[in-house]
Amino acid sequence: MPNEELAARPNGSPSVAFHLRHIAEINHALETLQNVPIESLFAERFVGRKKLPTNVFGLMFHIAEHTARHVGQTVTTAKIVSAKTSGQSNGQQRI
Repeated sequence: MPNEELAARPNGSPSVAFHLRHIAEINHALETLQNVPIESLFAERFVGRKKLPTNVFGLMFHIAEHTARHVGQTVTTAKIVSAKTSGQSNGQQRI
């Protein structure tokens, strides 16, 4: 995919490049979490300004869900951008 397609923001949505960078950050976090001792999986943690209660396992699960979301958005955005740059409308190509 050319750089201009990676940077395109169809209808103001985040670019493919944004999602790819975010996925790389998540992958780095997952690599770090591989060293988490199993006995700490249910250690209490808090998330965000509201300090919502969770545990290490909950955080790891959230990372997995968040990654799946960004992968889906990356694929969808790439299809939209590719269709627009090739001159096809959404009605002519399945997205």
